[in-house]
Amino acid sequence: MLDKYSGRGLRVMVVSGQAVRDRCSVDFSLAGHDKVYDFIPSGEVWVEEGLSPHDKKVILVHELWERHLMAGGMAYEEAHERANRIEKSVRDSPAMVDEILAYARKVNVS
Repeated sequence: MLDKYSGRGLRVMVVSGQAVRDRCSVDFSLAGHDKVYDFIPSGEVWVEEGLSPHDKKVILVHELWERHLMAGGMAYEEAHERANRIEKSVRDSPAMVDEILAYARKVNVS
């Protein structure tokens, strides 16, 4: 389902969150990317498999924006806060999810 958001040097992976917490980090929750977690390979974003299809997309919006901002030099805390605001607006306007994901994919490259 999320394969269509991979490309341009970026891979979106659906993973077992429990396996990631068991093997890599107890702090992993819902999703993450290579700019935050050193165990995630360069150019990858991971999203937990147990989420609904809508939530996977919304969480991916958050991760892609956060990753883009951090790749540009922004600190995690500020990038995370900005990504939270974008995620909230997407949750409030579900029709915008695919449009925002398409744009976020364009600006994210490894």
